[in-house]
Amino acid sequence: MDENYVRLFESKLRFELDVSLLYGPMYMRRDLFGSVDGFKIHVYSGDHGNPHIHVWWGEKGVDAKFEVVGAKCIEGCESLRRKGHKKVQRYIEKNREELLQKWEAKNPE
Repeated sequence: MDENYVRLFESKLRFELDVSLLYGPMYMRRDLFGSVDGFKIHVYSGDHGNPHIHVWWGEKGVDAKFEVVGAKCIEGCESLRRKGHKKVQRYIEKNREELLQKWEAKNPE
């Protein structure tokens, strides 16, 4: 297993544990919304900011964040290849309404 992937996984796990201890176990629950060519699309509950999705690519330990409205990558962009970036953007554009509904259901004001 890739050493960078293990480090990233451990870091994410520590973060989720810390948040769960502070806010309760449901705070950052990650729900799989869908996938495209190995990229897993997640919507988190208790998330903050503008509606966005998290994109995981376990093979490379990638975790990127994309806005739902503009399909713009806002975090972890450098870890996605250009081809993967475009695939995720097309997925968002095709599923925007459902993604927004899921975001609003998981993150009520």
